[in-house]
Amino acid sequence: MFAYGVMAWKGLAMRIVFHVGMGKTGTSSIQQALAANKAALAARHAHYLGMWFNEIAPRFRGYAGLAAFAAEPAEAQQRHAEAFVAACARHDPAEDTTFILSNEGLFGHSAHLAPFFQALIAVAQVRFIVYVRPPRDWLPSAFTQWSIYHKQQKGPIQPFHERARQLIGQYHGVSGWLDNFEPHLLIRRFDKTTDIVADFADALGLPLEPLQQRSLERSEPAEVVLRALYNGRFESPTLPERFDNQMFNTRRNAVTPLKQVMDLCFAYEEMDEIIGERRTLFDAIARRTGINLLDEGGVASAPPPAADAVRERLLDYVIAISIEQSLRINRLERRLEALEKGDD
Repeated sequence: MFAYGVMAWKGLAMRIVFHVGMGKTGTSSIQQALAANKAALAARHAHYLGMWFNEIAPRFRGYAGLAAFAAEPAEAQQRHAEAFVAACARHDPAEDTTFILSNEGLFGHSAHLAPFFQALIAVAQVRFIVYVRPPRDWLPSAFTQWSIYHKQQKGPIQPFHERARQLIGQYHGVSGWLDNFEPHLLIRRFDKTTDIVADFADALGLPLEPLQQRSLERSEPAEVVLRALYNGRFESPTLPERFDNQMFNTRRNAVTPLKQVMDLCFAYEEMDEIIGERRTLFDAIARRTGINLLDEGGVASAPPPAADAVRERLLDYVIAISIEQSLRINRLERRLEALEKGDD
């Protein structure tokens, strides 16, 4: 097993790298970096093929296509391996080439896709890259992703202590890769301190320019709570897009923090400086009217309102507005129902 460091390539000219997860270990950042570096990689005869096996057939694109591919019989998978190598060779006929496919969905398919991978190993240099993350760090992220953000279970959202006992079983996937492909396996540790793009580049043995903006792995706590409240209303599994489309699209329209707005409205810190810049004006008013506007009379300026008090009052407004909107919607529904009955 290759535990750390750069993979050593020997023998056969074509190299094929499968980055297979596990999930919640920076996969999106790796894929974005590979896509952003496509031209630079191609100049080195290294090619990022994306996530899917559509190089073999279009029907193998997407998660349903991957499941169908993993369910193919051994003989078909062996033929698919030949087609995959032929497609790579057509993509770049040079002798010294590297092809990269990244999909965390492969993590649970080490045994299902063994005939395909073994057929590839017979004709090309194949490496599998797996990242593992400490469970105390991984479980909260996995729970948020697959139980709340994308609710995969039927019924109400399970509490963490129940769902985590199911999710932790995904670590068995590491054993599957070790059992089936240990000589071709590179395992790396991932945690919050990992620069995943730099680490993957080191594992790959090829340079990757870092991303300009880091891909955030987890929603903020307030959004997680909102999604849990919303997705928990549905019996069926619920994709993230349902919340995005019906509530608010947090990816395209950023939610401005209340603190930022309150700071904007009540930023009184420079009050003395602002008034001091016009001291001559107020002195002139005092000379001509006898009224000294700069004399506070021993009364201190009012401080900005307390943030907690503003939030509490805003909640009063939100409740009142929500009730009024509910009544309006109810009236509209009754009118629509009356119109529909009239049409009949």
